[in-house]
Amino acid sequence: MTAPQLLKRASIRLLAQIAEHDHGQGVLFRQGKNGRQQLDGTDYAANRETFRVPSKYKLIAVEHPEFGVWKVRLTHAGRNYLDERETRRRGGRKAS
Repeated sequence: MTAPQLLKRASIRLLAQIAEHDHGQGVLFRQGKNGRQQLDGTDYAANRETFRVPSKYKLIAVEHPEFGVWKVRLTHAGRNYLDERETRRRGGRKAS
């Protein structure tokens, strides 16, 4: 029996985007269109709700340095989550 998936695909994609763009200082999200948060320097945007569960489980740390700006860091737990997910994903593939 496998463990239930903690996060929805949108939250996993959020973690992956943060991991890809964070070089140690966190990444900035600004208010974008339709109430979405836009990752600075990219076309990636996420609904505010997408941040809720990763933040609740301390997979990300969110600061608000100024109005409408979110500074987001992937925590150690968040990196572990992505690493374990990748390990499970690779382990589930059949060799061809």
